[in-house]
Amino acid sequence: MTMITAAFGPAKVRTQNILYRCDLSSDKGIIIPLGVLSDITTGGIWGLGLVARKSLTEAETNAVGRLMRDEVKLPFKFLSAIFEEIFDARAASKAFEDLPRKHSHSLLFASIEEASIEVPKPLVTNNEARELWAKDALSSHCNTAFWTLFGDHLPDAIDKGIKEDTREAA
Repeated sequence: MTMITAAFGPAKVRTQNILYRCDLSSDKGIIIPLGVLSDITTGGIWGLGLVARKSLTEAETNAVGRLMRDEVKLPFKFLSAIFEEIFDARAASKAFEDLPRKHSHSLLFASIEEASIEVPKPLVTNNEARELWAKDALSSHCNTAFWTLFGDHLPDAIDKGIKEDTREAA
């Protein structure tokens, strides 16, 4: 694989909070934080990361309507299917970008930030090292976003699952 390094710039990271809105008829209804999904693009590599709660509290589970309760009560398992759908998409970066429009009712994907991260210079010519670095950067970014998802109020029980992968950018 021939790599052109002259135009090599910083990695781009986009992050979306994933929330579940229990009552669509009220702005004051319960909103349950489920997790975060981020993607990274750097020098021909694209990656996707998910950090999500493994389970909800009993009170949160009971607040979810019956139709979605069995799926949403295990957020990491539920969101892993969405992760796979995005990762396997032919235009994965676009599929990630479209999540807020695709899920705009009870399940919400809210874009929270786009950041640039400088890629260490030695990685410019080493695709394998850059891929490992991208996974590390993605993991760090996702974990930070996950913990800020809760604001000042952590749920009574907190656990999390982590999933990330990289591939050649489309």
